[in-house]
Amino acid sequence: MKKRTQLRVNILTSLGATLLSTVVMAAAYPLYLHYLGYEQYGIWLVLSTVITMAQVGNLGISPALIKLVAEDFSSGDIDGVYRYIGCGILTLLSSGAVLVAAVLLFRRPIVSAFGIGHGSADLVFRLLPWVGALSVYLLICDALNSVLAGLGRYDLVSYSQVLGQLITVGSAVVLFQHHYGVWSLLIANLLDAIFIHAVSVFFIRRIAGRNILAHVRFEKQRLQRLLDFGSWVFGASILNTVIYPLNRVFITRYAGVAAVPIYDISLATAFKIRSFFESGFRSLTPEFSRVQAARPIEAQGYLAAADHKGLKVVVFLGTPVYLVVFAVCGFGLKLWLGARFTPEIPQIFRVLLIGTYLGLWGLQPWYSLLGFGRSRDILGSNAIQALAGLTYIIAAPRSLETVAIGTSLGMLASTLYLRVQASKLRSGFSGFRKRHPCVFNHFPG
Repeated sequence: MKKRTQLRVNILTSLGATLLSTVVMAAAYPLYLHYLGYEQYGIWLVLSTVITMAQVGNLGISPALIKLVAEDFSSGDIDGVYRYIGCGILTLLSSGAVLVAAVLLFRRPIVSAFGIGHGSADLVFRLLPWVGALSVYLLICDALNSVLAGLGRYDLVSYSQVLGQLITVGSAVVLFQHHYGVWSLLIANLLDAIFIHAVSVFFIRRIAGRNILAHVRFEKQRLQRLLDFGSWVFGASILNTVIYPLNRVFITRYAGVAAVPIYDISLATAFKIRSFFESGFRSLTPEFSRVQAARPIEAQGYLAAADHKGLKVVVFLGTPVYLVVFAVCGFGLKLWLGARFTPEIPQIFRVLLIGTYLGLWGLQPWYSLLGFGRSRDILGSNAIQALAGLTYIIAAPRSLETVAIGTSLGMLASTLYLRVQASKLRSGFSGFRKRHPCVFNHFPG
């Protein structure tokens, strides 16, 4: 009963945190555009592409930590938890060193790839090494946050991420007022990372009951398990880190750097709407991992129940919300962005809104497949999404709208694949609902 209560707390907290995060984001974009304008903010978005690409250095460690830490913690193996932490952090430090070296070595080609004007290119060139270093630190912080999620405390993860977002926006505004320009966002994101790091270490120690530095150990066998599970997610992250930066390259070359914020704001806002529903599914991954390790038959029942209730959420809650947002977004975006509103934003936003709605149908299968260890299906979904999107972008006239349509088509292809794979996973459980109806009656909604 206690674990079921914690799952409900995790789900509800994640929903509340998503709401607060949306409010913070809604305040942040107009502020960033007010102080920086479209071109300067576009420079930061180009720089943040390096942070996105740094996910290649994650090697799938963070999602693997959620699953494997959850399994060891559920069985009471605290030493195993700390060995996973040690293996994960040492691996990330190694891959991070390679990442920073690559940024330093290739920063001139990186800058030229975006086709940025001379004055802005100099600024990007100076900032790139610092952004590379920040990217490595963010990998470490994300891994520690994933350990906290694996320990069953997604509620603490949600709280810390929202507070970190507030720190980012608040400190950025203060630095803007002192005329630090784009550097303000670099410093603000660093402060956010330091906060996430401190909070994660504090609560890991409190939950596990041991000092992290005194008990972290490296173990070859656990490293192998991390990499075996994470390698498929790593492949998926490579595709992600290639696709979205490549989309930005298309935009800067064919619509200009000032068009990047239009795409980014539209995509981030559409994803934020989807995240209201996604937040309720995130806790499924560690929950399925824990239950499958200790009570696999019950985990099978949870899977079928999650799919049933997930579909109800999408049909009866998600669909009406998306219809309303689609109808009022023109007025809403104009009211939100004020003087920084441009007529292109509603059109691009609607295209991406459709894409995230189609992706909404694949959320529950995604987190369920990951929780059951089907990480290769995560790679498959990302590969299909990348292929479908790029095929359209390359074949159609290259414009900002083309990139948006390609992004949405990729989400549709990914959803179809995920639902097929989830159906195959459930095929062996068809008789479970009749044999164990009590599991469905008690599944946390």
